[in-house]
Amino acid sequence: MSVITLSIFVKVGLRNRIMVYLDTDKQTCADLSITESVYDEQPLCSLFLKTETKQGKSLMLEWIMYPLSDWETICKRQKAIDWEFLPDLPLNEEELDFIEYYLGYRDQIRRNNILFTCAGLIDRLVRYDPNRYVICRGVKLVILMLHRLEEWVTGARSDMPKLLEGGCLYCAEYFLHGSELEEVLEQTSDEKARLSIYAIDKYDYLFRSTRLLSVKELLSIIYLLDVCRTAHRVAKEKKLNCTPKMVQAMEFSVEGVSCIRL
Repeated sequence: MSVITLSIFVKVGLRNRIMVYLDTDKQTCADLSITESVYDEQPLCSLFLKTETKQGKSLMLEWIMYPLSDWETICKRQKAIDWEFLPDLPLNEEELDFIEYYLGYRDQIRRNNILFTCAGLIDRLVRYDPNRYVICRGVKLVILMLHRLEEWVTGARSDMPKLLEGGCLYCAEYFLHGSELEEVLEQTSDEKARLSIYAIDKYDYLFRSTRLLSVKELLSIIYLLDVCRTAHRVAKEKKLNCTPKMVQAMEFSVEGVSCIRL
């Protein structure tokens, strides 16, 4: 007989939120067929890892491997997954992957300066600079992401689940209250207008230096949305209950859940 061992650990999540998780070891995951199966059946995680993004897949695996022990937060996740009006992702997987690559790019980050911009322009006239492609496309994709997220914020429904509402309010905090990202939205409101080399250098420094953490947290909101959309889609396809009733009469009891074979 296998003994399933569960312990609790605390982790600081996004925006310094304290999250309390069940800490499951490898043997426990195997016994519960979470990441591998001892009976040659598909593990549980294989059912839910069909996300639209690679980072979304990592987040989904984290949710499965380290389940929450906080009743209120679990209910928030359930309601977000069950919501019928989950919006589409603002960018596709390739575009989001490119943004991640761009933000981690090793090319020198420097403040925009008209002299450096002119010198760089002259240099590129005489030789091809492959690094410039990464910076130009990365800047344009981040700007596109900001505009798409702004549309999500301004068009948010009043019945949005609290889990997603928190991300929406976070977006609004950075878009609508005088930050540099709001200035980017205002300065790039005409999507057909071509960005100057000086503007690209300016936004590049902003995205990869001054507001790097902010851009990364905005990306994390997209991955959260990806996880909710994937769990919602799988639940509908498999006819699973998105909101099993959590009972506080005894620890970690659940009602309304049926066992399925994967």
